[in-house]
Amino acid sequence: MKAINIKHIKKYLQKKKIASLNNISIYEILQIYIQGITKGAIGIRAAAASWSLFMSLFPFLILFLLFISRMPYYEEILQIIYNFLLKKLLPTNIFEIVNNYMNKRIDLVNNNLKQPNLLFLIFSIFLFIILSSKGVRSLIRGFKSINNHEPIEFKGFKSFLLSIFIVLFFTIFLFLSLLLIYITEIIFRVFQDSLPLNISEYRLAINILNFILSIFIFFIGICFLYYWGRTAKFSFKEVMPGAFLTTILFSLTTYFFGYYITYFTRFNFLYGSIGSVLIIMIWINLSVMLTLIGYEFNIALRRAKYSISENSTSN
Repeated sequence: MKAINIKHIKKYLQKKKIASLNNISIYEILQIYIQGITKGAIGIRAAAASWSLFMSLFPFLILFLLFISRMPYYEEILQIIYNFLLKKLLPTNIFEIVNNYMNKRIDLVNNNLKQPNLLFLIFSIFLFIILSSKGVRSLIRGFKSINNHEPIEFKGFKSFLLSIFIVLFFTIFLFLSLLLIYITEIIFRVFQDSLPLNISEYRLAINILNFILSIFIFFIGICFLYYWGRTAKFSFKEVMPGAFLTTILFSLTTYFFGYYITYFTRFNFLYGSIGSVLIIMIWINLSVMLTLIGYEFNIALRRAKYSISENSTSN
């Protein structure tokens, strides 16, 4: 009975065609996709990029606090970042770790870094760019696939410049996204006294809007990463399926990983203070793996499309 059900599922997937991809069946896409994942050593490629991205996290937080501390309504901005962005994008335990880390350094920023040493500032910027660009280069190398059609190679200094450009773009993109969330909160506060309904109802709507906005920002960011870091000649439209898959998987993984850490593990009990670091490293590694899985999905769609085109041409 089980074998018959599997055969029925296989036939059903073989019958379902995607018109926009030259009538490729879903079964063919899944077959190519699974082969790409199993042969692509995604775990090894993810580990190579995760370490550099993890090391770049701390200089980025220092620069982030330096930048935020010079904006008006500094404390309110931090609360918005905590409640409407980090709390929705990060698992509960990781959010608490980052929240505690940043709270402990708020006084440090207020007391010591309002007028930071120029050498310290330059060193922090340099360290962040070098480490994060190294992580991005490792991620782009992870995008490379043997069977790509029309491969694009980024080598040497060109690869270094591309990775720095991606890092700077995402840094600016993040700050602009936070500014957009901040503006929606300010607009709500300005007009909340004149609103006819209960404030709690509007607050729920604002929270839902900020959640959708956070997910959309993540999706657009992944699209740009796939487009600029591509190793095949994708159009921006062609990178969207993989970005959508990554966004869905990231949302589910964030929720279930947070649930698992909260109820099924005791990292701090087993590893002490280093348990928090391990949680962040595991989460970064999972995020990088999901990014590679999404890109592999785009590659699978492209391979299937080319294989159908080549078969029709040969016939």
